[in-house]
Amino acid sequence: MRKRAYNVDAVSEMLDLPTSSLYGMIRNKQFPAVKIGKHWRVLKKQLDEHIEKLEDEALW
Repeated sequence: MRKRAYNVDAVSEMLDLPTSSLYGMIRNKQFPAVKIGKHWRVLKKQLDEHIEKLEDEALW
């Protein structure tokens, strides 16, 4: 079964960002995430879309 969601630690490692920075981006609604119970999760589909958006902005 493929993963549909990642925890913040996994995403921060994938993007080479400090975990605290990613939590700040989530808190400021600059990065898509959902809270399940006490834990934040980043849905794979939203992560892929967010990365594509950033790539498009970088190519202007």
